[in-house]
Amino acid sequence: MLQQLTDRVWTLPHDEASDRPMLTYIEGDQLSVAVDAGSSPAHVREFYTAITDKGLTIPEITILTHWHWDHSFGLCATNGFTMASKKTTEKLKEVAQWAWTPEAMEKRLETHEEIPFCHEHICLEYRRPEWIQVTLPDMTLEGEGTMDIGGVTIACETCDSPHSRDALLVSADGVLIIGDAGYEDFYELDRQYDKGRLSAFIDKLKGRTETFLVAGHEPPLRREEFIEYLENILKEL
Repeated sequence: MLQQLTDRVWTLPHDEASDRPMLTYIEGDQLSVAVDAGSSPAHVREFYTAITDKGLTIPEITILTHWHWDHSFGLCATNGFTMASKKTTEKLKEVAQWAWTPEAMEKRLETHEEIPFCHEHICLEYRRPEWIQVTLPDMTLEGEGTMDIGGVTIACETCDSPHSRDALLVSADGVLIIGDAGYEDFYELDRQYDKGRLSAFIDKLKGRTETFLVAGHEPPLRREEFIEYLENILKEL
């Protein structure tokens, strides 16, 4: 069920069992925007059903926070125009060439292109992985940019992050949507944090002014609460 966070921002909760992430909906007077495309067409359908059940319009624009499968593999089923950072697009071009046979998937585990955690959850999400369609976004972003969708302005910023090199932060109506940017690095550091990247990201969050923060795999928090959570992790590194 879609949950309202502010006057303009709604969220579809994450699903820990399947590793489906939080999806965010931003309501404008002229356009509406989704942040992240989810794990699959089935995830998109669930999101769109929750949106229409609230009497809201299907988003005309979808923005990706980073390339990882659970945030991008639903892109093929989204409505309208799609956007991502240049680094996200470059990585998705690579992933779009992957074969989804059992043999190819096992080979990627052996070469460490893929990691066991994601492999296992892809197999949970897709009864037949050969159905996977990796789609490229229509537009790429670099640096910072804003978009007025009527009554609310969306601000985007690309950056490095503890989780991946291609993070895209999205801000609207006092909410900062970070995807998985604050989490540990699954691919390069075997689910560990790089201390320098974590410290820099905490400083970036401290420089923001939003009230709420939406991360990919937990309920929305106040920004200060998430900063405190990350600072406690940094102390242990």
